[in-house]
Amino acid sequence: MRHYQNVFLLCALVWLCGASLAAWSLSAAMEALELRERISQEKEAAMQRVDIARRELETQELRMPPVRKFLREWEPHLRRGADEREVGIAIRASLEALAQQKLSLVTDQATTPEPGKVLVGGKAMRVQRVSLRASGESLAALVTWLGEAECCFPYARVEGWELVSAGGANCSLRAVISQPLSVDAGEKKAGGTR
Repeated sequence: MRHYQNVFLLCALVWLCGASLAAWSLSAAMEALELRERISQEKEAAMQRVDIARRELETQELRMPPVRKFLREWEPHLRRGADEREVGIAIRASLEALAQQKLSLVTDQATTPEPGKVLVGGKAMRVQRVSLRASGESLAALVTWLGEAECCFPYARVEGWELVSAGGANCSLRAVISQPLSVDAGEKKAGGTR
């Protein structure tokens, strides 16, 4: 009977070890479930923060002036980094070629391109202003010239234009176009003068 007592004791000990192991694994499983639940809640909270941030960004974009949205879309094109004067001369040459070669207009009163600043959505932006007058017999050709200029320089801004008719078939259109300049161009120029 003593031997049985040892066997029963051993069985009870094994059973207690098994019960404690089961209790420990149940506790570990419960902790894992709680951890998963916490991670799930944190993930959901993070997704809600992302959603709120996205909605705030969309709201800001809706409140953003159309010009600022347009310029933001063209920002990669503005980062080409050319010299201010070169930009102005290239624009004027392109506008003259467009008027003379494509539309048979006469260009005159081209002023020297000048750097300047314009306010866009309350923020100052560097621009290169180009002023040019084109003359011809066809009002449609002059208006086409201005439209083509806007297509050639999609992120430029027509600051002003003046249409004059001297009677008969002689018309002229004077346009002042502002081309936004990249920040890199100014930094490049400032870096070169140091």
